[in-house]
Amino acid sequence: MLLFDIGNYQIKCQDSKTKKTYVAVWYDIKPIENWLEKNFTLLDYNQVVICSVAHIIITNKVKKWVKNNNKKLIEIKSTGKFSGLINTYQNPADLGVDRWVGAIAAYKNYLSAPIIIIDCGTAITVDLIDENKFCGGAIMCGLASALSAIPIKIKINWDNDIPEKLDTTDKCLLYGLLQARAFAIDAIIDDFENKIKKSIKNIIISGYDGAIIQQHLKHTALLNKNLIFTGMKLICES
Repeated sequence: MLLFDIGNYQIKCQDSKTKKTYVAVWYDIKPIENWLEKNFTLLDYNQVVICSVAHIIITNKVKKWVKNNNKKLIEIKSTGKFSGLINTYQNPADLGVDRWVGAIAAYKNYLSAPIIIIDCGTAITVDLIDENKFCGGAIMCGLASALSAIPIKIKINWDNDIPEKLDTTDKCLLYGLLQARAFAIDAIIDDFENKIKKSIKNIIISGYDGAIIQQHLKHTALLNKNLIFTGMKLICES
């Protein structure tokens, strides 16, 4: 079984048998069909599972590739409840499927409520699970999204932490973005604790920029790069 986590910035795939993970940024793999053929055509699998928040054109290209290879396709959607976890959105189908799948993974496999799930991708989401309810949360621009609004060309190595000297514009921009996002996330967690009158110790962080943002949080967060894949497998096995 191949698990595809399709976002607006990158696509990730995990082979459920070997646990090998493939990651690519969209602008590096045009056309996507070539990347799919190169990496997955010869693998031993019988079905493909998709969790996508990307544009429908991109999602449909992956679906077409699955169909052309005569494999079974499962596309995960947000639902009103799953295995005891209740989605409290006014219209549960409107909840981003990646947020729902991540919440399922956190609720079922990792920690006891209350739980905070932080996903750091194109958008940064900070969601709350209290008791058996997914309570929604906060959404803000991610690092790359915020950076794209600045009309200058900069080069940043996202894998490195902030250097001691803030002696270039690139370093200062990254420092400002990281501190702003970390401060906002910490403030949101504090606000959630005030709302539910409970201390929240169970905090999970995931996503493309999860590792670097984790280092700048006041709260302690557990990094899990495979949170979405875990949730997808739970849904498929239910």
